[in-house]
Amino acid sequence: MPKLKESERDTFLGEPGFMMNIATVDASGAPLSTPIWFVHEEGCIWFTPRQHSEWLENIRHESRIALCVDEQSMPYRKVVIRGNAELVYDVGNDDLWRDRYRRIAQRYIPLEDANAYVDGTD
Repeated sequence: MPKLKESERDTFLGEPGFMMNIATVDASGAPLSTPIWFVHEEGCIWFTPRQHSEWLENIRHESRIALCVDEQSMPYRKVVIRGNAELVYDVGNDDLWRDRYRRIAQRYIPLEDANAYVDGTD
């Protein structure tokens, strides 16, 4: 599979519906891979956890992560990233991230449902 050009990567990451797997490491060193919603904006991958997400606790302990977004049908495009997660907005600072989270939700569910979902998960 040929490597995606930057513009192809950005287009792929902007297509709605693809889940992202986040791989983290817990305090004992065990790996955890979790499928989550995301949005690609401003050259970054943005995602947000629930308050009691196991992977959030893992990131608090160890910021190194791996991300994978892939498609299950031809042409089998994928983007794999390794790096360090940055906690931009901590849980409880809902007003700071609500608009971005609304855009994340809109990638996966209809607009009205996404708005209700976000408003109900503060």
